[in-house]
Formats: sequence, structure tokens, C-alpha cells
Amino acid sequence: VTALDLGIPLTLIGESVFSRCLSAQKDLRVKASKVIAGKKPAFKGD
Repeated sequence: VTALDLGIPLTLIGESVFSRCLSAQKDLRVKASKVIAGKKPAFKGD
């Protein structure tokens, strides 16, 4: 029995494929990180 047969989403596989595609675009991620800067919290660990 598959998720398609049951008509339910199988997000694990979809998210895995999306993550792999996104990680393959390193140049684009580096450029985006310079334009869209998020918060950089101070490290509070050991």
C-alpha cells in the first residue's frame, strides 16, 4: 500500500528531494545569504 494509493501526502520524500536540490545550488545560496541576512545570535554553549 502506498501513499498515492491511499491519497495521502508523503512529505518526507518531497522534503528530501527539495533539500537535495537546494543544497546543490551553493552559488545561489551564498549570494542569497549576502542579500538576506538573518539574525546571528551569539553562541552560548560550551
